[in-house]
Amino acid sequence: MCCTQNSEARGQKLATILLLRTRDGDALVSAANTAIIRNSRVDETAILITQDGKRCIEQTATPITDESGRCVGAVVIARDVTVAVKAERRLAESDRRKTEFISVLSHELRNPLAAVRSAIQALSKPLNVDEHSHLVKMADRQMGNMVRLIDDLLDVGRLERGALQLRLTNGRFRDVIEEALEAV
Repeated sequence: MCCTQNSEARGQKLATILLLRTRDGDALVSAANTAIIRNSRVDETAILITQDGKRCIEQTATPITDESGRCVGAVVIARDVTVAVKAERRLAESDRRKTEFISVLSHELRNPLAAVRSAIQALSKPLNVDEHSHLVKMADRQMGNMVRLIDDLLDVGRLERGALQLRLTNGRFRDVIEEALEAV
């Protein structure tokens, strides 16, 4: 039932007037009651459990006074802001995931940089051909790792869209262990 005229609304529950079938209609009346008791404007948010799930309602209630200043009722403006609240939560979660991604990526970039720095320092000393060749190969592999990580960083937009793709490659476990030891 929707009340379109003042006479139809008078005496009806606010939940009925707002076309909400709730288990907790008192939450809608709270702002109006508080405004009447305090005789001042009240702004609050109510969470309602409806047949369709939770709804977030922002309310502003302003008291109505007679000529003597006595409060005789309240005007209530209620807005369903559920969609906006959900969008804000999704945005916050996306921002949290992006920050986490950048943090992890930053730490991952430090490992190959440390290995490259060590190789450069070692290459500045006299070495035999095998040691020299080993250090150059290791630095090249670590630079390749950094390039891949930086490419991932440039593709951070994929994370925002939820389309982050992993590059799966076959490899030997021994190679992974050796690369990890080199990085350390």
